[in-house]
Amino acid sequence: MKSAELDNLVKTGHLVEEPPLPGEIRNALERAENLLLDASRAVTQDGRFSLTYDSAYAFAQAALRRNGYRASARYMAFQCLIHTTNTSAEDWRVFNDAHKARNRIAYDGEPLDKFSLTNTGLVETLLQATDRLGKCLQELERDREQ
Repeated sequence: MKSAELDNLVKTGHLVEEPPLPGEIRNALERAENLLLDASRAVTQDGRFSLTYDSAYAFAQAALRRNGYRASARYMAFQCLIHTTNTSAEDWRVFNDAHKARNRIAYDGEPLDKFSLTNTGLVETLLQATDRLGKCLQELERDREQ
């Protein structure tokens, strides 16, 4: 699926057009699902956050790749979800906030407990949004195969 918005991001250098390799999308979705499953079993909140974030990123990357693009930076995979999936604006904000939190944790050494999006907390909100994203991508892939 080509879109003017994604093509404009190619022109600015944020995306690169690149057709997916055979089996790449299936493998990426399987990896993302496994990470999400691991996140649901993780013992610590830090572990749950890391695994859920990595799952969300793998799903977002798969969404871009199935449309024939590769992101020049990690955040772009999340930015493009509005154009590559049926992700709601609310879920997009969750992924955006999680990405910012991930960077502050990874690069600034901030503790996870500093971040909260709702009364259920960042990790649970991210887990739910990632699960919805995974289901959306599975449905899009089923539709494509028919």
